Amino acid sequence: MKSLPSLAFSSLFTALAAAALAPAAHAQPTHATTTKTLGVDGVVVLPTGDYASAVDLAFGALARVEVPVGSFTVTGRGGAIFNLFEGDSSGSLTFLPFYAGVKVPLAQTGIYFAAEAGVTIAYASVDTDVGSGSETETKLGATIGAGLRLGSIDVRGGLFMPDAQDLVGLMGSAGFDFASF
Repeated sequence: MKSLPSLAFSSLFTALAAAALAPAAHAQPTHATTTKTLGVDGVVVLPTGDYASAVDLAFGALARVEVPVGSFTVTGRGGAIFNLFEGDSSGSLTFLPFYAGVKVPLAQTGIYFAAEAGVTIAYASVDTDVGSGSETETKLGATIGAGLRLGSIDVRGGLFMPDAQDLVGLMGSAGFDFASF
């Protein structure tokens, strides 16, 4: 049986392959937006597994760019996600995800499937009675999920994998397009 991150990556690559083949399968574009857009998404992450053993909840904001290409949309998101540690901790953990991906619409319903991959820069610091320290690591990360787009409002849910080989959380986001061109 495949692990959750392995299964998620298999699904991610299947979604990317389907998106690449979608223009040939559909003569007319079916994406919800026909213009390039810039937006911002507020995100909340509920950690699971190993991620949940140290972190209760995470929240943040991601800038978003979307470019329609044929029958799907190429996306880019990047920003900061702040993690709240369990109990009394004097440390911090911040993820800086920078991902590119695709959104594949389900006809003209506003519902879409999305997959993204890229790098997550993780910055951790801790202060104790005997000193302080910090560390920065860069890991392969990804998201996979589904959403609903209604005009300039975008709501999405799915898996967030800041370290695709080890950490998984349930992510929800709500965003607004503030510019189109």
